[in-house]
Amino acid sequence: MRAIQPESTERVVDGGAGAPRRLAEELPQYLALAAIFVLTFVAYSPVLFNFFNGDDFVHLTWLAQAIHQPELVWRNFHSSWLDGTTTKFYRPLISVFMVSDYALYGANGLGFRITNLLFHLSSTVWIYFIGRHLLELGHSQNPSLTDSAAKIAAEQHVREKQNLWPLAAAALFALYPLHPEAVSWITGRVDSVVTAFCLGAVFFYMRYSKTGKVLYLALCLVATSLGLMSKEMAMTLPAVFTFYELVYSKIWSQKDFSLSKIATYLPPFFRTLPFWLLLLGYFGVRLLALGTFVGGYDDSLFFISNPREFINGWLHALLMFLQPINKSLIGTHHILSKLWPAGVVLSAVSGLANLILEKQNRRHFVFVAGWLVLCLIPVYKLFNISDDLQGSRLAYLATVPLCLLLTSGLLPLTRLPKLKIASALAAALMLILSTIILWTNNLPWRQAGLENNAIRSALQELYNKVAGDPQLLFLGLPDQIQGAYTCRNSLDGMTRVPQLSRTVQNCLMVNAFEPIFPFGFLKDSIAQNQDKILIYKWNPQTKAFDKISVDATQDTQAKPLWTGADLKQCLSLPEQKTKPDIKWLSDGALEVSSTSRQPEFLEFDPGPRSCFTTDFVEFDISLNDPAGADAGADLLYSNDMYPDFELKRRAHAHFSPGKKEQVVYFALHGLPEWSLGGKTHRFRLLIPAGAKMRIRAVALPQKQLVIPAISFANSGYFGTKGYIHLGPKQNKASLKVDVSKISGATKFALEVTRTNLLFEEQNPQAQSKVAGKFQVFEQKQGDVVLNYADFKSAGLYELRIVPLAADGSICGAASDHLAVSVD
Repeated sequence: MRAIQPESTERVVDGGAGAPRRLAEELPQYLALAAIFVLTFVAYSPVLFNFFNGDDFVHLTWLAQAIHQPELVWRNFHSSWLDGTTTKFYRPLISVFMVSDYALYGANGLGFRITNLLFHLSSTVWIYFIGRHLLELGHSQNPSLTDSAAKIAAEQHVREKQNLWPLAAAALFALYPLHPEAVSWITGRVDSVVTAFCLGAVFFYMRYSKTGKVLYLALCLVATSLGLMSKEMAMTLPAVFTFYELVYSKIWSQKDFSLSKIATYLPPFFRTLPFWLLLLGYFGVRLLALGTFVGGYDDSLFFISNPREFINGWLHALLMFLQPINKSLIGTHHILSKLWPAGVVLSAVSGLANLILEKQNRRHFVFVAGWLVLCLIPVYKLFNISDDLQGSRLAYLATVPLCLLLTSGLLPLTRLPKLKIASALAAALMLILSTIILWTNNLPWRQAGLENNAIRSALQELYNKVAGDPQLLFLGLPDQIQGAYTCRNSLDGMTRVPQLSRTVQNCLMVNAFEPIFPFGFLKDSIAQNQDKILIYKWNPQTKAFDKISVDATQDTQAKPLWTGADLKQCLSLPEQKTKPDIKWLSDGALEVSSTSRQPEFLEFDPGPRSCFTTDFVEFDISLNDPAGADAGADLLYSNDMYPDFELKRRAHAHFSPGKKEQVVYFALHGLPEWSLGGKTHRFRLLIPAGAKMRIRAVALPQKQLVIPAISFANSGYFGTKGYIHLGPKQNKASLKVDVSKISGATKFALEVTRTNLLFEEQNPQAQSKVAGKFQVFEQKQGDVVLNYADFKSAGLYELRIVPLAADGSICGAASDHLAVSVD
């Protein structure tokens, strides 16, 4: 067993005056920590205002009830977080902190943000003490130090002279630019809270492992328990403790690897046993509270719908992890985008040099690298950081070992001490850049919060004019602003007391992002009841809501068609950086070839038509290389509401692999920003890179010729709004399906997603990769009965009907989706 070094021996060296002397020695370190706190506060100052973002409004609605009904808080300890039915999280402690903030500050966002920042700074302190402990451990395990007094003196030397690494690591973490989503967003505190408890647990375990004191064991068990009650990330702690014991075991300094010798070093691993038992108990609590061990967003631990996208997402996330620059704010050619990689490379080189030159530091590298891997395992299915840093909160805990690694060049050196100067310069560069980039990355959160304040004010003004609680649809509310969540999941909270002077319920937000609300399915009932439904669009320039009307004018032609000379008249090749090669053939078809990796496009002008009744754009094409065309193509749209082309306003169409002659449909039918946008303008067809195709015809078919008709009782906008509810009492639902008007369709299939997963796109020509059920019905018309027993667990599902030809291939496109809520 590893010998335990009592901490009390430090007093022997200090000669009885240890405490004052030690405080004087360490005062500069604590002053440096205070300076880090001040700099961190400055970097986060743009967001310390009274506003909320996105899911914060979900919490405000719950908090307004929980403050008067403590049972709602207690229920989080024995059921799903916030009584969630579509997600299964066990995070009761987050609710406790939320309620505490609400009791202290009310609906004042400043107080909530100060709490977030305090948790962030507490993690910064823990990193400093963890780094110090590792340095002391490295000196105490130095084989050249055989005398215990010499080891104590070495530890004192660490306190006096060698604290640059812990300070630099703590400072880099405090200012790391990836953190705004976890710190600046109030709901993001889930990650900052669990990280603070996890780091506290790691530090207390290290002290317990060294001293054997029961107090440290108790503190570690408490911190681990609090972490497990904050977020699932804490479940890796027993593995971290075991890995720590493995890395710092004395067995590696022995030359005798016989079983008998190894057995003498096994007892330290038994110290981790209480934590594995605690984890086992935690899973038991989850089973009782949630009915499942796994839970989360879905019930599948290993299901990956698209392995290629999964791998690409991970690679991109790792890149953003190391280069946390919001690309929507700072372009790739900006000086900061060039200096940051240089700082990372210099830091990595200095760390690698330290690893090679200093043998006693190598265990630190191994432990911190392994800790980094363990931090990413719990989020392996969700680890996807976008260019605007959405999703970055999932990497918050992992930045702790990352910052320790990036500053590892400052670990003690006995050879080439001048290298430490270069390492210090690299660390200084990283800290300066971090402060600037972090402050910049925080600006969108301030802008999003101020936009939400303007929206809330405009909602109050609107409802001062609108009597009662009529049916309202809101269009154009921003989902996010440069990566900062704005109105995502927020409207329900914005339209309740105290955010609004009176609570209203009959309002919905629709936009292109919304993947659940079945807008396409409800279009007919919206048109039929347009005199009873008020529709408003958010105007970001005037900060007010503009009223819009539904133009449900039907085109006289069942299928407007452009071929030959008409096709040549409506297709054009506008100015662009690089143009595709085009050639008009004798049969009236257009041959187009992409000649560059840059985006190239054609424009199509159908003339002014009602967007509401223009559901699909159909292209009859021939592919020269159908085997290599699996990516498909995109169609950008413009209309009265959005006259300029933007990449986010587009429809996607799949190409059928291996099929040369095919008809592809770009589905606009379920896009609110298109359907409610007035009259059509132009379309822009993006040509896939390297593709060569012939376009024979373009058409605007009506929806009944493309997608199946689907209905059920009371399904309209003034009914269930396209939602089907199933439970023990209401255990059946019946759908009417008709594919008889779709050319080539002889049967259909029912497609249902896995639990709490959503279809990837609207009205596609391909099967979903997240489907858990694909049931074929050998008929063109008929009823489909949904049974409660067929759904394996409670949660949210989506379903749709897919039209099939006799050979089983898809003809037309899939129907609008319906939402199924299973209790």
